[in-house]
Amino acid sequence: MIHTDDKGIRRVRQSLAHFLPENLKIRGEMDTQTRYRGIYQVPVYTANLNFSGRFAPPGIARLGINPSDVDWDEAYLSVAIADARGIKDPMTLRSNRGGGTFEPGGVKVRGFDPQVFVPITDIGKPEEHSEIEFAFALKLSGTEKLSFLPTGDRTEVLLTSAWQSPSFIGAYLPERRDIDAEGFSAECKVLHLGRSYPGEWRDGEIPAERIASSAFGVNLFVPVSTYQKSTRAAKYAILFIGLSFLAYFMFEIFGNLRLHPFQYLLVGFANCLFYLLLLSLSAHTGFELAYAVSAAASTALVVGYSASILEKRAHVLAMLTLLASLYTFLFMMLRAEQYAMLIGAVALFVILATVMYLTRRLDWYRVTLDFGPDWPAPHGSTSEQATRTL
Repeated sequence: MIHTDDKGIRRVRQSLAHFLPENLKIRGEMDTQTRYRGIYQVPVYTANLNFSGRFAPPGIARLGINPSDVDWDEAYLSVAIADARGIKDPMTLRSNRGGGTFEPGGVKVRGFDPQVFVPITDIGKPEEHSEIEFAFALKLSGTEKLSFLPTGDRTEVLLTSAWQSPSFIGAYLPERRDIDAEGFSAECKVLHLGRSYPGEWRDGEIPAERIASSAFGVNLFVPVSTYQKSTRAAKYAILFIGLSFLAYFMFEIFGNLRLHPFQYLLVGFANCLFYLLLLSLSAHTGFELAYAVSAAASTALVVGYSASILEKRAHVLAMLTLLASLYTFLFMMLRAEQYAMLIGAVALFVILATVMYLTRRLDWYRVTLDFGPDWPAPHGSTSEQATRTL
């Protein structure tokens, strides 16, 4: 830009003015895949995007710029892409004034990611009062999410994909979205009235954070991954161990048994081993198979140990039924998405109601006093006969 100071000296100073399109339409289809690294799932995509729109004649005078000071030879049309390494095909611009090929680089613009650009001179001689209608295709690869900036005075985005669990993110949500077993389709329309920056400004006038905050798009959400299932299962460890201890305590009270705290500790360790087996096996097999093997191994360990310390076969069968029910309940919780909390609440209610019913006539003061020297020694203990003799 040529500037004349108060002394009449003409000075040349380079400055940038930014003009956003009047209309912007984006039509895209996302081809998705799921990649694995151990137990971790990472959704990746290749998006085939078609852009079209129109630039109105630039309002140079509204920015206080003398039209004669504009260096049109340095003007360019640019597209900001967060990670240009994801571009898979050459990009060619088509317009009502000619065409051109996008090149990397360009002047860094505050608020926008690195750009690819086409010089205005490549698509015809610039004219101040002419419109530019443009279109180009972009094939872009990425991971997990795809976002857009509503740079048009009217921005329309239509996106389709076979991914069944999208999560729409950002400053604007779709006006219409259809999600089913075949994937999703979403359409979003944004007007410039709903964003916090104008369609034209001089460099440095708009904070970068204001532009970035207007982004919107879709996240390829993984509902419950293998690692997430293992993590959710571990959150129920206290419940599993507590119910196992409660069952043994009931056997002591109603079966006239006496169990050592170390025996409780061994059963607790056996239940903890389930989660370690689940996490390690699921890294090499499917989650369902890992769960079945881990649950069977843990149940066999606890039930086998119970058979040696509990006097009655009915108690052993009760322990087997309890563990089988708990592991089945946990599997249902992990498989459920919308009803997981409801299932858990109902199950806990049933468990509490059962315990209250079984102990409704129990004299807890007497039970506390009975846990003394006269209480039967552990089954199979070498001190059993000596205790009874005393």
